[in-house]
Order: sequence, then structure tokens, then C-alpha cells
Amino acid sequence: RALLAVSILALASSLLAARSWIVSLTFIGHVLLCAAYAKLKPRMPYCKAFYVSICVVFMAVAAPCAYAPTLLSSLGGATFWQLLLLIFSVALTVEQLQDIRDVDEDLEAQVVTLASGLGQRRARQLLLLFQAASLSLHLLIMQRAHLPLRPHFLAVHAACSLCSMGFTSETPRSLFQVLLEPLYALPLLATVLRASTGLSL
Repeated sequence: RALLAVSILALASSLLAARSWIVSLTFIGHVLLCAAYAKLKPRMPYCKAFYVSICVVFMAVAAPCAYAPTLLSSLGGATFWQLLLLIFSVALTVEQLQDIRDVDEDLEAQVVTLASGLGQRRARQLLLLFQAASLSLHLLIMQRAHLPLRPHFLAVHAACSLCSMGFTSETPRSLFQVLLEPLYALPLLATVLRASTGLSL
């Protein structure tokens, strides 16, 4: 209880110290989405990972824009959609693989995920199918908008596919923490490394 009180106090202090009401509203929105998730999780069969992925995309876009509204203004519409697609693909990969890891717990709690409802094998097949569709859409946007190839984006898509093929319910949980969860930071890391070369993003 003391830790919870300290956490709430820290959050309240951060919101009060925010530079604008938009920042506070963004984080309040995120908290509400998380609270809704806790209530809705048993009532949204097969959609748990998608809901969490949407929350990740929301914060990945809303938080930077709240602190620096012009941060994403330099991106064109097509590049922005490529970025959203990449973030959603990473989030869905992590969440679906975690559902495969936690399939026994979800079955016991009667939470229906793709893994607990359709089986681990089919869940992984659907995840790989989504990643193929995501990569295809990325390339289609690139072609239609005459964008550069952006190999750092393609590398992130490839990493998602490799994780989907490599992680199973038998994978040690420590590897999920060491190798899978840091996948969330991979788009940023790839972008920073790409920028350090002086090439166009």
C-alpha cells in the first residue's frame, strides 16, 4: 500500500509539473486505457494483444507529440503511417508471444487469446501471416509514396519475424525479458543508428 501511495503521488506530481494540459491529458488517457484493459480482458476474446498494441501505439505517438507538438510534423503522411505500422507490428509481436508463453495461465483464468483459443501453433502462424502483411503494406506505402527503402525499418520487421519463429511456450522466461521485451526499443535504436550514419530517415 505504501508503494502504491508513493507511485500515485509521483504520478500526480509529474502531471502537475507537466508543461501543458495536453501532457497531463495524454497520461490520464493512458491510465484510463490501462484501467479499461483490466476490466475488459476477460470480455474480449482473441483481442487482448490487439488492445494492448493499440495502447502502445497511442503512447508512442501521443506522448512525444504532447511534449513536443512539432516533433512529428517533419514526417510526411506516408512516413507517419509506416512508423505507426512498425510500432504496432512490434507491439503485437511482443504481446502475442507473451500470450503463447502464458497460455496455461490464460486457460486457467479463462482468458481467451489466440494462443489459448486456437492453439499455440495456429497463433504463431497467424502472427507470421500478420507480419508478412505488415511488411507488404510497408513496401506498398514506400512504392506509392516514392519513399526511400529505409533498411532500418525493414530490419525491425525482420527481427519481429525471427522472434515469432524462435519463441515458444518452452522458451525460458528469462529470455522473454532479455531478448523479447527490448524489442519495443528496437525502432528507436534502429532510427538512431541510421541517423548516426548521416543518411536520410
